[in-house]
Amino acid sequence: MTSPRLPLALRVLAWRVRPAVLALGLVAACALAARAAAPPPAPTVPVVVADDDLSAGDVLTAEDLRTVRLPRSAAPTGAVPHADSLVGEALAVDVPRGLVVLPAHLTRSRFATAAPDGTVAVPVHLADAAVAALLRPGDRVDLVSGGLDGWPGEDGPAVLAASALVLEVLTEDDAGDGGVGLLGSGTAADTDPLVVVAVPAEDGHRIAAAAGGSLGAVLVQGS
Repeated sequence: MTSPRLPLALRVLAWRVRPAVLALGLVAACALAARAAAPPPAPTVPVVVADDDLSAGDVLTAEDLRTVRLPRSAAPTGAVPHADSLVGEALAVDVPRGLVVLPAHLTRSRFATAAPDGTVAVPVHLADAAVAALLRPGDRVDLVSGGLDGWPGEDGPAVLAASALVLEVLTEDDAGDGGVGLLGSGTAADTDPLVVVAVPAEDGHRIAAAAGGSLGAVLVQGS
């Protein structure tokens, strides 16, 4: 028993649309082949960007920031992945909307170690440059003065600051053009390492008053 043949009109229609069907099938096959041959999408990483135009001195809030994903190769070095770690930090420079917020934009990046709240940063030249060269950011030192007229002073050494936090140890190369120290005097002492420490404000005043004398440093055990 033979199968019924399609009506003539349907057979004519099928013949006419056959090229279009074949073309669509070819396009679909090409698209599948191209997708299979394409490289996988580049890996992305989360980065925090400014959600508004921000100004130097602004203290960052959660509303100032948002997290986006960028290709790993396009993410700047040092980009922060989570906004929470930036909330409460102060900006040292203007940051326009959409720019990745980096640690270099923050005031804390001035020194290798951030100064704790309630402290001041004080630069000091130590009497023994070898001791200064041994110090690293994060160390704790007692700063000792022997008086203004030499070492030791008439009344013996005095502790100007206990357990001061070392923020940075700067050499002549770090001081700026021409090798002039950060204190700006340009004297021979400026060629020695300059130690920046964080201390309470009242200790900072004592250190500033003794700037004309020799200061010693004692590394605090367990720092």
